[in-house]
Amino acid sequence: MDKIEFRIAFGKRVEEFRKKLGLSYRQLAQKCDVDHSNISKIENAGLIPNLSVRHY
Repeated sequence: MDKIEFRIAFGKRVEEFRKKLGLSYRQLAQKCDVDHSNISKIENAGLIPNLSVRHY
């Protein structure tokens, strides 16, 4: 899987997850502590986030 294929697949998974939970872009963004526009960019393969693990 190349970089572009990964971005597309990752974005689709994020979108599936968000919709399964019944969340809007803004709601998911708030839970992830990111700007809502970044959720859209991730889902549309325009951005791969810098992932970090958070423990609550």
